[in-house]
Amino acid sequence: MTARQRSGRPAGQVRVGPVENCLSPGPTPLPVNLTERQFQDKVAALARWCGWKVIHFSHALRADGRHYTPVRYDGKGFVDLILIHPERTLMWFREVKATGGRLRPEQAQWRQWLVDAGLDWAIWWPPDWDDIVSALSDGKAVAT
Repeated sequence: MTARQRSGRPAGQVRVGPVENCLSPGPTPLPVNLTERQFQDKVAALARWCGWKVIHFSHALRADGRHYTPVRYDGKGFVDLILIHPERTLMWFREVKATGGRLRPEQAQWRQWLVDAGLDWAIWWPPDWDDIVSALSDGKAVAT
């Protein structure tokens, strides 16, 4: 009996739930009502577990209580995550949104610039978890 016949998955493919299940067994469905920050943390943790280098520019809190991302020049609206996989020689630009989240105009502009430059840009939402797991793991893991 082959590995595929036993598990229903191709040989070498593992099953993962949300990020904590990459490290411990047991299915836990990804909640759809995550905040953007919670979802981004799950994506980043999974990506790192799958061998990706992850870059995110954090928000800062101003004295007046407003949040902003300290960037200079044309950085307003830049993507949430830059993912680089050294072994697969890939670089992806990903905008991460909570369920129902939308792009702001400056984010849409960055999308256009990156796509026009031939770069790999996409937006990910919590309901995309199965596809995200598959993409980040190069098909070697499936979500539970």
